[in-house]
Amino acid sequence: MKSGFFLTGHTSSVSQENRAKACFGFFARKPDAMKAIAENCTDMFECYYSYLVLEEIPEGLRRSVKSETWFLWDRKQKKWAPVEKPKKFEGTTNFSIG
Repeated sequence: MKSGFFLTGHTSSVSQENRAKACFGFFARKPDAMKAIAENCTDMFECYYSYLVLEEIPEGLRRSVKSETWFLWDRKQKKWAPVEKPKKFEGTTNFSIG
């Protein structure tokens, strides 16, 4: 079964009501998604989104996420750095499609 690799940015707010997210798009191949992250294509940080999640989601309706890879914006190096999934997002998946 085919999968898509979706990129979604998140703010760092702890409270659910103050969090914002934006799905920037998807790729058919993980290497292409990783390249977009490494190059920060379209400025996914936007001086607003502290976190970025790459979700692998199989084709179809109401599909479960196969894998997640999380990144945090490194302000000093101005790039996305891999991190563990933040505790405030535990128990939640399918960020890109709701």
